[in-house]
Amino acid sequence: MRVEFGFFEGDELLQKGLILITNKQQFETEGILVITHRLLEEMAEIVIEVISDGQRHIKSTLHMPIHESDVWESIELTQFTFAFKCTLDAYHITGANAKISAAQFNRFNQLAS
Repeated sequence: MRVEFGFFEGDELLQKGLILITNKQQFETEGILVITHRLLEEMAEIVIEVISDGQRHIKSTLHMPIHESDVWESIELTQFTFAFKCTLDAYHITGANAKISAAQFNRFNQLAS
């Protein structure tokens, strides 16, 4: 499952990105975010940590059903909002080296800007 996201404090976009969730646990650092994720049997487990000035401010574990979003969804995390849109892409989630290409990532960034 691919998850495009925006991380907001109020109306200010702090970070945007794209994660590809597979059955292999992965760890990603995106600006002030540390995101750990993996697919479980019927859901994705996503752990979001907000770290700044060397201190963890928030740690939240999301258990997200595997799905394709029709619209942007969001979850409130204290003063932050994690907005996301999920897409299913069988090629990427079943490949042994599940990754998105640089061209796909650049296209996402162009569309999201």
